[in-house]
Amino acid sequence: MTDGIDEYWQEEVVGGLLDLGRDMQAELFWQLHSQEELYEEGPLEDLGLYLSRSLAIFKHEARGRRIYLHGKPFIWKPRIVLTVALSEEETEVTSDDESTASRGIGRVISSDVADYERFYLGMAQAYYYPVDHALVIWECDVFHLTKHTEEDLGEGTFFVTIWKRFESMLREHFPATKLIVTPGWDPGYDSEEWRAFLRRLGYAPDPEHGRTFLKLLDTA
Repeated sequence: MTDGIDEYWQEEVVGGLLDLGRDMQAELFWQLHSQEELYEEGPLEDLGLYLSRSLAIFKHEARGRRIYLHGKPFIWKPRIVLTVALSEEETEVTSDDESTASRGIGRVISSDVADYERFYLGMAQAYYYPVDHALVIWECDVFHLTKHTEEDLGEGTFFVTIWKRFESMLREHFPATKLIVTPGWDPGYDSEEWRAFLRRLGYAPDPEHGRTFLKLLDTA
């Protein structure tokens, strides 16, 4: 398997089998880039997210460090090479008039898998706050969705599968996570439909700031 080297991506991790439909499956992978950065406007304010001060798990420090994580899900796609004819070929046809048939220029003689290349499925971004053991899922988007409708957000759909795999991968990456925070909106979807989707995944609106959704994890 070969593909162009991009030094931005630091690692690749396996994300489990992915159902592609029509009885087809492929191994999901994530390309990851992470970097530590400084925040100076409060832990979430620069992201437009706010949490109740009564949420004891979050220290609400004005300045601190967090880890930014950028991920791209992909599968390995075969690069198929076709060999085609550049000349006609006559073949005998069994018939009363003993005529011949011509197999034309451009017919496929053979097909071979020459290599594999990455086929990107989407993009996702997150932040992790080590001091607070808190994770922010900032974005999870799937390419190739021609429409962004409520149907995308139903259980078992491709988008929901990618979201769940991203959340699972993040929790493995940051096992000390106690809280997950995410925006209660997405520019591609109706606000009410998006919030209903988050509720089905176990998120709930912050009591004071309803546009911020969160999920407390059982770390016992």
